Amino acid sequence: MRKKLVKSFILGSLLSMSATAFAANPFELVPTTNWTYDAIGKLVQGGVFEGYRDVNFSKNQTFTRYELATFIGKALANESKASAEQKATIDKLAVEFKGELTNLGVYAAATAPKTVVPAVAAAPEKVTISGDTRVRYEHTKGSSDDVNFRTRFVVGVDLGDSWKFNTRFVNSNNITSFEGKDDSASSTTKINLSYVTGKIGDVGVMFGRMPLALGKGLLVDTDSNWDGAKIDFGSKVKGQVGYARAADKKKYFFTDVTTNLTKDLDVTASYLKDSDYTGINEDKTPKVKDAEYKAWTVGFGYNGLENLAIVGEYGKNDVSNAKAWMTGVTFRQADRKKVGSWDASIAYRKAAPKFDPEYWSTVDATFAMEVNAMDDIQGIEYAVDYVPLKGALLHVSYGDMKNYAGNSRDARQYFITNLSYKF
Repeated sequence: MRKKLVKSFILGSLLSMSATAFAANPFELVPTTNWTYDAIGKLVQGGVFEGYRDVNFSKNQTFTRYELATFIGKALANESKASAEQKATIDKLAVEFKGELTNLGVYAAATAPKTVVPAVAAAPEKVTISGDTRVRYEHTKGSSDDVNFRTRFVVGVDLGDSWKFNTRFVNSNNITSFEGKDDSASSTTKINLSYVTGKIGDVGVMFGRMPLALGKGLLVDTDSNWDGAKIDFGSKVKGQVGYARAADKKKYFFTDVTTNLTKDLDVTASYLKDSDYTGINEDKTPKVKDAEYKAWTVGFGYNGLENLAIVGEYGKNDVSNAKAWMTGVTFRQADRKKVGSWDASIAYRKAAPKFDPEYWSTVDATFAMEVNAMDDIQGIEYAVDYVPLKGALLHVSYGDMKNYAGNSRDARQYFITNLSYKF
């Protein structure tokens, strides 16, 4: 009887989520041309958010309504620090995001926007469902073509008191393989993310099967399959430290630091070491032969030019004495909410053999060349993104890559195109 009641309660809770929550999807992207970006940007520059460690706002980055509402909620909490003009801006933003602020448990009435009170009847748990679907075509020189379909569902649960739970289900189906054979029977479904986030005082906490990105992505920029924990800390200088087991079953210690030298220029430093590394012998070989990583990177990002974003990073893996660097420029920004928006980018990458043997880097290469992503490679990648309809993104990229010695393009020259849709 108790099990039936529990099942009925869960089913009833899911079915009773209000229609307005789906009609005004808080995970819908807001285009950067919307007035709210300039408004929040001025509040950030004016110091209204001083004291919050996790305010990382950029007018060049596209946010969802939910994410923008969190900035506004923090501005409301700091309204005592605001000038009369800033308070008027906060009031206007609070009215615009009334629904999202209410769902967050924070609501400022239009007639008295400075009063922040908890929602009267906020549910102890709030469930959100989002995801994306994608079809992708890949071609790599010296290998057959590949066609892949992928669908992902993300279930988020608001646990209250800043704690949240997220899990992601992924189904991937290869229609053809790189051997040129029918691979449609290879369909797999798995959970590659399942983690909890929250705060203990001023320190952010994440644990479970989580994503991991370090620096500008030269060494690590992955969105799944790291089993462990990390903490985030700092305001003007932000850092993260953690320990996790990756898909290769090794355990890793990692840390990085990010700070803004100016409002448009940030710098990063990161470090990654695997559990097999115990030092280097006199002949410069690792003491444990299975050791692969004792690597560090330093990088920068600059957004001070209109419609241009510039990024660069340099790194070294001390285990193999392998160096790598990359730099890239992106013009404009594709916005999934704005039909016809687009961007174009060009990036140069160069990495010595064994800099990144496990493919933790940011390179969006084909499955056939993953082992060469930032390992024994050099060359230029060109990419274009275009929004054909609301929520969809068409991506096309071409990598004119060679090996590190520069004498072979086999298994490194690639073409990728995919069409994805977020819901």
